[in-house]
Amino acid sequence: MPRQKKIKTPKEEISESVDESAVSEKTDELDKAIDDSLLLHKADGYDTLEEKDDDLNLDDSPIQTHGQEFTYEIKIPKDRIAVLIGKSGETKKKIESETHIKLNINSKDGDVSISGEDALGLYTAREVVRAISRGFNPEYALQLLKSDYSFEVFNIIDYVGKNKNAILRLKGRIIGKEGKARRIIEELTEANLCVYGKTIGIIGEIENVSIARRAVQSLLSGAPHANVYKWLEHRRKELKMKNMLEREI
Repeated sequence: MPRQKKIKTPKEEISESVDESAVSEKTDELDKAIDDSLLLHKADGYDTLEEKDDDLNLDDSPIQTHGQEFTYEIKIPKDRIAVLIGKSGETKKKIESETHIKLNINSKDGDVSISGEDALGLYTAREVVRAISRGFNPEYALQLLKSDYSFEVFNIIDYVGKNKNAILRLKGRIIGKEGKARRIIEELTEANLCVYGKTIGIIGEIENVSIARRAVQSLLSGAPHANVYKWLEHRRKELKMKNMLEREI
């Protein structure tokens, strides 16, 4: 009688395909290497620079206007105004209807006011506007309407000051030859990156954004691309194992 093949559980398949302790140990080694790069960056003193990108608005304080209504005031680059408004005002209307706020856009100077009474709606609308202002296509920026998505932005000036050549060099490190570095980070984290002006933005699910943020910080701080890619691959394996075990439970 032929011997029947034992059916493996997802947990057993994971254990055979990837040694969990080995992955964790290797990830810890890569974590240390990346931490060393970040410490070197801090030693250079760039983390204390006060100079900022003029069109990067990170003010987190809404102004109370009328009664229970609050307003965020944001200035966006002029070349992003039409994108924020959208064809026939579609993007603006979408943001307003989904977040229950009012957008007032000054097309002449790029001043944008976001007004409303709902705190969550105000915050979400502000993040969508900021993402669009930092170069993201509205299709990606509107993902921030989902509660499990987040947006982060880095100012390259914080790493190298206002030296134009240094800024271009760091932008090149994130983009890579023919977009390779950015593509690999996006594929391994399932997050979206956008390099615009002197900033780098990330949009994705909260946990994925956290991983992508660490990778971007590491590259900006001088870590070798190969080390960052290996770290991302191990993080991806850990996350897959975690998700499969959670589904089994």
